[in-house]
Amino acid sequence: MQINIAIIEDEPCFVEQLCALLQQWERENGSLINMKKYPSADQFFLNWNEADVFDVVFIDIMLPGSMDGVAIAKEIRKHNEDVPLVFVTSVTEKMPEGYRVSALQYLLKPASYADLQVCMNKVVKRMQNREQSYYHFQRGKNTMVRIPYNDIMYFVSALQYTDIHTHSGVERQLERLKNIEALLPAQFVRCHRSYIVNMRSVYSITPMWITTVSKEMIPISKTFFDSVKEKFIQYVDKEVL
Repeated sequence: MQINIAIIEDEPCFVEQLCALLQQWERENGSLINMKKYPSADQFFLNWNEADVFDVVFIDIMLPGSMDGVAIAKEIRKHNEDVPLVFVTSVTEKMPEGYRVSALQYLLKPASYADLQVCMNKVVKRMQNREQSYYHFQRGKNTMVRIPYNDIMYFVSALQYTDIHTHSGVERQLERLKNIEALLPAQFVRCHRSYIVNMRSVYSITPMWITTVSKEMIPISKTFFDSVKEKFIQYVDKEVL
């Protein structure tokens, strides 16, 4: 597993100490860490863009310039609501502000290895959960694509291809439907020899048709109707609970 890390810290001694702890954790856990270091908010935002996908950002609260660590975190949150933010600080007065931007954790300077272990274990768990929430496939020869499962409404067979209907459009994958079915989580149900539907997208069912929340009509074959009906009832009950 590769973990992309940003460190926003102006004091070189603390940057070195944090990097050393991260490298120790890297050796002990068999992960590959890629670190980028920034001495100020200006340097971070000058070089950062939304194409930089960080798995965690370590931020010193007390930084020179017009933006402290909390202000940086608020700006990051405007563009990315999910990336874990970890505040590294020698003061605790701003902790309540940090949790308002959903800080993952605080590390008090100088950070201990035990605290860093706890922090990085949280990061890894979030990364694993995030990966489990996506459908991955190859588009063309050199492009890999991932789509959140909850964005997929249904899959439909198109000969040796499968069309993936999402809330934002249609993707095409060179793979047969039966092979895809084996990889999908339980929220996806076969309803027809040519269709697999996401239960989250089902508005209503009849013996012949599924109506999606976007009012599309998907056929149900007699073979699958009872199982689809049972899954739909279970899903609705789960949502109510």
